[in-house]
Amino acid sequence: MEMRKKISKIVYIIIFIVVILLPIVLFPIGGRQNAESEEAMVAMPSIVTYNEKSMKNTLNIHYFSQLGDYFTYNFAFRQNLVTADAKIKSALFHTSSQSNVVLGKNGWLFYGSSMDDYLGKKTMSDLQVREAVENLELMQKTLKADNKKFVFAIAPNKNSLYQQYMPSGYRIKPSDRNSTRMRALLEKSDVNYVDLYQLFKSQKQVLYHKTDSHWDNRGAAMVNKALLSAAGRKSTDYSKYSVEKRQDFRGDLYHMLYPTSDWRDREYYYSKKRDYTYDNKIDSTYDSIISTTNPKKNGSVVMFRDSFGNSLLPFTADEYGKGYFSRLVPYQVFKAYGKHKADTVIVELVERNLNQLQENAPVLASKDISSKVLLPEDRDNSLKPAVHLESDAESGYLKIKGSLDSKNAKRDPKIYISLYNKKAGFGYLYEAYHVSEGSKDKKHPEDGFALYADTKEIPSGDYQVSAALDMNDKIFRSKDLTSVKIAS
Repeated sequence: MEMRKKISKIVYIIIFIVVILLPIVLFPIGGRQNAESEEAMVAMPSIVTYNEKSMKNTLNIHYFSQLGDYFTYNFAFRQNLVTADAKIKSALFHTSSQSNVVLGKNGWLFYGSSMDDYLGKKTMSDLQVREAVENLELMQKTLKADNKKFVFAIAPNKNSLYQQYMPSGYRIKPSDRNSTRMRALLEKSDVNYVDLYQLFKSQKQVLYHKTDSHWDNRGAAMVNKALLSAAGRKSTDYSKYSVEKRQDFRGDLYHMLYPTSDWRDREYYYSKKRDYTYDNKIDSTYDSIISTTNPKKNGSVVMFRDSFGNSLLPFTADEYGKGYFSRLVPYQVFKAYGKHKADTVIVELVERNLNQLQENAPVLASKDISSKVLLPEDRDNSLKPAVHLESDAESGYLKIKGSLDSKNAKRDPKIYISLYNKKAGFGYLYEAYHVSEGSKDKKHPEDGFALYADTKEIPSGDYQVSAALDMNDKIFRSKDLTSVKIAS
């Protein structure tokens, strides 16, 4: 009897050690699976690393901790164990094993990064929201001066539309959401804005995927029609075409939660044949830069979009002779000129990323408004905004950015930057965007401003840079802040 107990203990210990060692022993076979999310993508560390300060290869003192991270995310059959763990927790406790996935009702999944918006946390101040709308107005005004149509739309977070499928118990404040406050200002602004919230809520059917954070093809077709209508362009009426429902769509949230599961969500496919082709080789519509051609259509569109544009892109590309679709931030609006010669610029931005509108100025040459705004002769020496100049290599523009003191920033003035050639007796005046990239104080991102000037349109010479603030129709001008030499 005693011998049996000893044997049982030995067998138990052996089994325990084998189980513990399996992920290591089988690492060459079952390891290095594709990561279930971008967070799980950890590269194999190197013993030697390049030191930028000394500009030499040195010993990587973090090698073992990085090796531990690599093994944590790449041990044998990791995804199988992650899937098993997620299914057990969701079945027994109705909890998610992934912080970025929220388990809803009836099998619905929601993106964790949208929870601040859903709860109504003010991740943007009222001033930042106002500045974001003012930035869109300035961007549209600049494009309109070049006869380009501008359209802006917010892609709603899924839980903003279908909160009946969210878990119960949350105390939400919809009126405090960034999107609610911004939409109210957009309705009063001059921005050519398409309200997708009202559009989706007017539909009886659910147009988002159950296990994905995005709209389905029917939603994409509807959004495309609304955007092009706002641009004054006719588009295909997909209600005239038959649609086939297939259970073949792998939702992004489901994949994050259950990486090895083969279950598929439903997707809808229209019978209409598409005529556009890709100009560049792409892996998927998720690629950062995509260019398209449709020989059967005319016109050109430049769309700045995010992942909601993945399903939207095929519908939009099929309606224009030329299409350019970019996921890059800041928006490289100068791409709408040159070889693209776009007549329409569309910005689609998901609700959870609205803060991007107040973070960076679009890469777009500002218009000279010196003939429209008269600067005072007197200089206000107490007005001392910080200004920094740099060149943007790709666009060739001069970038001017800086920050105001928080007292003046709170008054939300129009900010003008003057380039004046004293020797020649003429100058240029530009309105700046209210963006945090110019701010030195991260606690007050409303203080920053930035703009781009096209030096090819400015005669060569030495220019003095100053700033002016328009507060309640009274303009205050700073002393000269710095100088710049332009060789156009």
